[in-house]
Amino acid sequence: MEIVNAVLIFMALVLMWGALNLDRSPMARVEVDQSSQLNDSMTFLQKLRSKSPKEEIQTRRIRAFQANLAQITDENPELLLDTESMMADREEENGIQLNSLISNAEAMGVARLEEIKVQEEKNGQQRQDIVAIENDLLELVSAISQVQQEGMASSQTIEELSTSIEKVRVVVGY
Repeated sequence: MEIVNAVLIFMALVLMWGALNLDRSPMARVEVDQSSQLNDSMTFLQKLRSKSPKEEIQTRRIRAFQANLAQITDENPELLLDTESMMADREEENGIQLNSLISNAEAMGVARLEEIKVQEEKNGQQRQDIVAIENDLLELVSAISQVQQEGMASSQTIEELSTSIEKVRVVVGY
């Protein structure tokens, strides 16, 4: 029973909501006010044209620095001249150091090229030594094989000599 009452109350609420919405038009009425649109556009353009707060702060700082610099140069013209001479001296020193750096880099390049040339000569000499060692090893291997062959021939000669000596002993009766 309570469930039926709850369903009936829910249905009553849905019907009341539907009755209230029947009174409204399906499309919402929007009145376009051209003057407000124009004002919004003008405000937007002014925001675009004006500087941001960061830019304004930077501009104020630059102006303050320029004002301080102008005041200092008015009060102390010797300071400005000393600063210019100091800058000229530093520029000259930097030029000398730069020329020295360039000459040192060129000298290092020449030294590196000479080192490469010496290394290539050493590599060429090492290749020649390797070829000579290979040739010597081949000659040694061939000499070893000749010695082995001569050793085998000598062994055969010794065996034949031994058999001949045995035959002579048998014949002579030793």
